[in-house]
Amino acid sequence: QPSKNHTKLKSRRTSKTDPMLEEARKKLESLSDKRLLSELEKLNYKERQLKVLVLLYLSELESRKLYLPLGFSSLFDFCTYHLGYTRATAARRIRAARAASKHPEALELLLSGDINITTLSMIADILNQDRHEEILSEISGRSTREVELLVSRHRPERVSRDMIRPVCVMRRVEESAA
Repeated sequence: QPSKNHTKLKSRRTSKTDPMLEEARKKLESLSDKRLLSELEKLNYKERQLKVLVLLYLSELESRKLYLPLGFSSLFDFCTYHLGYTRATAARRIRAARAASKHPEALELLLSGDINITTLSMIADILNQDRHEEILSEISGRSTREVELLVSRHRPERVSRDMIRPVCVMRRVEESAA
């Protein structure tokens, strides 16, 4: 169910250019190359900090089940309808938040940029108490593709049974001219 805040989000998106955006554009045009790079690096670190905070907040929100009094049946619905996340983004953040709550050292790796939310969400179901440190160190600094391969090695292979089905072949019988 979309909330009142969801409607507010929509109306903000459809409004004219935000004055903050215009001010930022003007500021960026006046920055030197060196200053632009320096400020971008600071923002990148701040963004990682914010992502870690979002995961912590989602985890706490889930533990308190605060989405229920707001009329949402799940944290996923809260994230998609209230926060405006896409379904994929909501699923990744929820999986990553749950993994990080069980294995807080993952937050340090997120903060340093050694892993990201996508890779943490990919390994969430293979992290266990026995091997979580090993798995986290294995994915540190790896690309999403490399983590996909690692995950496939850690998941037990599903064995599909051979199936034999009878195949009927029908011959076309031509009518005789009798």
